[in-house]
This record gives sequence, C-alpha cells and structure tokens, in this order.
Amino acid sequence: MKQISTHSFFYLFLLIIGWAPIYAFFLTLSPEYIDRRSLIYLQLVYTLLITLLLYRVWKQVRLWKKSAQEREWWEEKEHPFKANFRLIAENMTDMIFVYNKDKMPKYISASLAVLLGYTADEFMQMEDRSKLVHPEDLEKVRDAFVKSWVNEAVTMIGYRMLHRNGHWIHVESRYKPIKGNDGHIESMMILSRDVSELMRTKELLRQSDKLSALGQLAAGIAHEIRNPLTSLRGFIQLLHASLEENQKRYCEIMLGELDRINFIVSELLVLAKPQGVKFQHKDIATIVQNVISFLDSQANLNNIQIHTSFEAQLPVISCEENQLKQVFLNICKNAIEALPQGGEIYVHVSRDSLSHVRVSIRDTGCGIDSVHIPRLGEPFYTTKENGTGLGLMISSRIVQDHGGSISIESQRQQGTTVSILLPFASDDLALTFPDKTYEYK
Repeated sequence: MKQISTHSFFYLFLLIIGWAPIYAFFLTLSPEYIDRRSLIYLQLVYTLLITLLLYRVWKQVRLWKKSAQEREWWEEKEHPFKANFRLIAENMTDMIFVYNKDKMPKYISASLAVLLGYTADEFMQMEDRSKLVHPEDLEKVRDAFVKSWVNEAVTMIGYRMLHRNGHWIHVESRYKPIKGNDGHIESMMILSRDVSELMRTKELLRQSDKLSALGQLAAGIAHEIRNPLTSLRGFIQLLHASLEENQKRYCEIMLGELDRINFIVSELLVLAKPQGVKFQHKDIATIVQNVISFLDSQANLNNIQIHTSFEAQLPVISCEENQLKQVFLNICKNAIEALPQGGEIYVHVSRDSLSHVRVSIRDTGCGIDSVHIPRLGEPFYTTKENGTGLGLMISSRIVQDHGGSISIESQRQQGTTVSILLPFASDDLALTFPDKTYEYK
C-alpha cells in the first residue's frame, strides 16, 4: 500500500512539471500558429487536468487505506472465529459433508474416521462412493439430495452406511442447502449422526410388544387347555382303578401323555410371565451329556453322529436344570433337522473366560443365509418350512434369565454354530470333570 501511494505521487510530480518543456516548445512556434494568450489558456487547462487527476488519485489512496484497515480488522476478528469453527467441526461426533452441485465433496470432517473407519483422504480417493450406502437406501439418498437442492429446504432422512469393517450402521442425515453471495444455492451441507443404538432400542421395544401380546395369547391357551386336561386325568385315574392288570398299561400311557401335554403347557407359560424357579449349583457338562443321551436314538435314525468333548475342571453354574435342558434340546433338534441326509454334530463345553462357560453346538448342515441371522429369535420368525419361531425365542429368554447370551454363526452349505455363554456360580465352586470325547454312532 505504501509502495503504490509513493509511485502515484511520483507520477503526478512528473506530470505537473511536464508543462515546462511543452510551454517552451510553443514559444518557439511562429505567432501565426499560436499567440501568447492561447498558450496561457492551454497552460490553465493543463493545470486543471493535473489538479483533477491529483484529486482522484488522493481519493483512491484514501479508499485503499480504508479498505486495508477494514481488512486487517476483519482478519483479526475472523481468525478466532475460524479457529473455533474448525475446533468444533473436527471434534464433534457427527459427520459433516459439504458437496457442490456435481455431488463432489468440498469438505469432510475428521469424525468420518470414527463413524465409518475411513479417513477424509481415503473417502476423496474412492471411485464409487455410492457403495457406502445400502443398495436399498441409495435411491432415497439421491432423491433427498435433489429435493433439498431444488426446493431450497432442509430434508432429513435415515439410511444405512457401510463401515470399513463390513457391517452396516444406521445414520440420520440432515440436508441443508448453502447459498452464495448471489443468493443461489452453491453447495449442500450434510450433517449425519450414528443412530444404530437408537434403532436397536426401538427394535427391542417392538420385540417387547410382540412378547407381551404373545404372552397374553399363551396364558389364554394354557388356561383353556388345562381345564379339560384336569377332567381327562381324573376320569382316566378312575378308569385305571377298575381295569385289570393287563389293561392298566393303556391308562398309564394315556396318563403319561397327559403329563407331557401339561408340561408343554407349563413351558408355554414361560412366555406369559416369569416362572418361580429355584436356581441350584449344577455341572454343565452333566446336563449337556444327559440331553445328548436323550437324542442318541433320534440321531441314529437320521444317520447323524454326535461328537462331544468337555474341558477338564469346569466350575459349576447356578441354573434351573430343566430349563437349560430345554435350551440344549431345542438347539440340538434344530441341528438334527438341518441334516436331512445325515451328517455330524459337534458339541464342545469349555471355559470362555474367568467368569463364563461356553457351550458350542456346531452342525455340518445346510446353513443359514446371513440376512436371516439378525432376526432369529423373533416370535414366529423361522427359516424352517413347518417351524414356528418359538423354540429359539424361548431358549433365548431362558438363557437371558440365567445371565447368559446366545450367538449364532452360519454360512450357506457350511453349517451353523450356536454358542451359549453362561456365568459361573457366584461362589465359583469347581468340579473336576474328565477331559474326554464321547462319540455317539
């Protein structure tokens, strides 16, 4: 700025003193070309032009100085504002994207690495960024961008994005058009946040509503079934007393089947309300072995071999034995049904950590598509033709009541592995169990 003003005054000085040689030139001319009065007029006009030019340059110099002062003032005020904005943008958990009209990113916040596992540079270098959006949601995302841009309005949508580790996360995005100095939309800001935990909570609420409705239905069915069962059992007992010895066995068979129906009804009531069970210290290996022994004949009929192995010195667990038997029975029967042409089932019981025992049941059957696994355990959701979806749901409920968890891993045509984690008894009493492998053929 100082250099520009100095040069301007130097040029003005040259212009002001430049009239002298011009005046001398006109003096040498003959009077017939120009008289002295005309020369004076010329000098006055020249001086006036120089004065106007000097005023204009002086005014421009003042304007430059004022602009420079204002720019310095704004830079001083804007610097902390920019620093604070960058501090907020780079440390917030929500992702911030700014796209131009061609859908090319202009800005990407550092939180992208936290939510999706990619750095901003990796995201910019992707050839096809649309692959990060779930195929079922891609059209919805494109429509939201266009709609928000055309209508110049804020748009909010939810969709799924692919994490670097391969799993999908649920995000909620807010599309906000950004106008330029000319009043037209020049870019789009997208603020996205991870709502996966919120979606899981909503899903749990939906499951709870289903279980509540199912429980009420189960309670009504159990009540209606038990009333005639009581009458049937009473009359069969009277009939049993009046029959001969060689005919009493028929009544005993009927009484046994009635007891079985009553037991099934009692298990159905698990869906309706918590049962008053008494937890006891039990050996998990013994419980599993008893279930396998019960299924031995069914496995042989289906040409299935069950291999079991138990880790030595497993601590006892606190449980209700009959309920856990039902869990292992349901899962093993599912494994048998997955082997219609025969095959093998592997059951392994071992320590999973210092506080839990793992029961792993693996079959070599047809497997389950990965898209179905997240929904397994929902009421009435099943992959079997004649299934109800209640077996695994009841099993999950029982395991959860025992403080444990169930996980399922499966691949199509490679089999399924169901892992059950159960906590050790609180006093951590240990039983020594032989480390052997039992094979049923």
